[in-house]
This record gives sequence, structure tokens and C-alpha cells, in this order.
Amino acid sequence: MRKRSSLLFLLYVLLNFAICSGSAAQNVAPPRPMTLPPEASTRIALRAYEKSKSLPGCQLKPDNASQSRSDDDLDNALRKADYTEFSWYLLGSHGFLNKGDMKNDSVDVKGFAMITQLEQIDENGHPAPGKWRWSKEPYLGALPHRSAFLTWLLGPPPARFRVFMFWVVAVSEQQEQGQQKTGDKITIEEWNAYLAGGTKEPPSALEGFNYSNTNAFVYVYEYKRSNVDGSFAPFKSGLSTEDHMKAVGLWQDLCLQK
Repeated sequence: MRKRSSLLFLLYVLLNFAICSGSAAQNVAPPRPMTLPPEASTRIALRAYEKSKSLPGCQLKPDNASQSRSDDDLDNALRKADYTEFSWYLLGSHGFLNKGDMKNDSVDVKGFAMITQLEQIDENGHPAPGKWRWSKEPYLGALPHRSAFLTWLLGPPPARFRVFMFWVVAVSEQQEQGQQKTGDKITIEEWNAYLAGGTKEPPSALEGFNYSNTNAFVYVYEYKRSNVDGSFAPFKSGLSTEDHMKAVGLWQDLCLQK
């Protein structure tokens, strides 16, 4: 009986690996032009929040733009929260600028967007530990050993995942870029394409950008992996954007407070 169970477990793992490997081997299509933020699970406008008086200069929209750069603050906060991959885009009058335009110093920059890589989270928004945070395989470490084994035999549990997008834009462009509206839903394959399509550091064009008249928005995209076929689908857990940011430490590291 034990030998049969072990064989079933091995067959399941191999089949699951083959499915995941096959999907990963597909070429990532170039990202579609993003003119509007996609429909999110939850979002907030940070203009309603202020930075902590005890830790100045670390919110997305600084009180004094000459003393603090929003992109630097965000870059530092993400690294402190152990994000290893994220992608930056310059915003023009019609959303994302392409990579060629981002290297053009004469382009009219209206702000920036920043996307984090897909991460696995628990029901409270806390990242899965260690390598499981960046794995698409369900994390079972919190289950007793016997329960984990039986769970794998019956199929993986519906794991949860998240992507953050930060969108900082000039106030004059807010309505044109649809900050009160959102576009279509987006798949994790498209997020992977956006992650590969931007720059890994804040674009140099932001060095002279004036943040004194900008609005900052945070969008959270939640996904659940099916325990039947392993597919990913958008969903809304009920957690707020603030809950998500606090769970990973970004709320504290950006010194946000009401």
C-alpha cells in the first residue's frame, strides 16, 4: 500500500511538473500597449495619505519634490521588502512609453509606472516563505506532513498570488489616463511580458521630473491557481490595498499614514 501511494505521488508530481514546464516554455508575447491601468482586485489613491512626520521623505508624493524623489523612495522600499524583480515604465499622455521612447531624453514624461513580479501569498497577504514566494507551485509548508501528502494526492490547493502596480502621474494627465477608470482584466502571462518589457532601474528621464504636482495610485492584482487544472484566474479576496501593503512591509517602508 505504501509503495502504491508513493508511486501515485511520484506520478502526480511528474505530471504537474510537465504541465508547468510546458506553459513556461511558451514564448512570452510582447506586452500590449497599456493606456489604462487594468481592472484591479483593489486600489487606492495615495493623495489621501500623508507621510510619517518622524520619517520624512519616504512617501510616493513628497511634500518637497526637491528633497525627495518618488521613484527613489519606491525603489528603496521594494528592495527592503525583498522584491528581486520589478519593471519600470515612463508614462506619456497615452499611458506606457515603449523602451525606445524611454531612452529618448526629449520625450514628454508625465510620470511613471512600476510593476512587481508575481508572488505567492497567504490569505492575509503575507508572502510565502523563501523560494515559495516566487514559485507558482502551491506552498504546503504550513500543513502537517500527512495532510500535505494527502493534499498532493488529491490535487494542489487553490494557491493565491499577487502583483502590485504603482502609477504616479501628473495631475493634468489624470483624467486623460483614466485614473477614475480601468481597462480590461489582465493575465499573469501578460504581467510576465510587462515585467520583461520595462527597465530594471528607474529610468534616467525621471531625474529631472517634478513630483510636486502628481497623484500616486496603487493597484493590487490578485490571482488564484485552480486545484483542478492549475490555471490562474483573477479574484478579489476582500483584502484592501492597505492590507496588502502592510502585509509585505511597503506601507511602513513608504511611511504612509492617514
